[in-house]
Amino acid sequence: MKKTIFFLSVLLYFISPFLGPTYAADLKLIIHDFACEEEEIIINYSVKNYINFDRSNVSLVFKIIKEEKPIACKELTVTIPKGADGSKIKELVIDAKCEEKSLSLKSSIFHDKANYNKRHRIDQFFTGCP
Repeated sequence: MKKTIFFLSVLLYFISPFLGPTYAADLKLIIHDFACEEEEIIINYSVKNYINFDRSNVSLVFKIIKEEKPIACKELTVTIPKGADGSKIKELVIDAKCEEKSLSLKSSIFHDKANYNKRHRIDQFFTGCP
């Protein structure tokens, strides 16, 4: 009986990573260009889907940082089609005052089956956003 419980515990331990959230290797956010024009920040991006099915409810998050302080944040909820190879470039415009020389961009992609866990991680990413 103890051997069976031990075996099941070990088995559960090794398969548990596949039951939870999507891993970074499943989807990839690619930033092609990031520019500041007058009162707008323009981000050109694309997404690769390494899995052979559509991914719905995927959150793409962007944080614009000036002198180590976030000045603008944006979240997009999108569906990534199967076979997306990152060649379809999309544009995101964020209204914010900017000076190109001092800006940086942080971005990430979130997709979990458990929406609470995803929302919590996105809120952590957006810490300090206006």
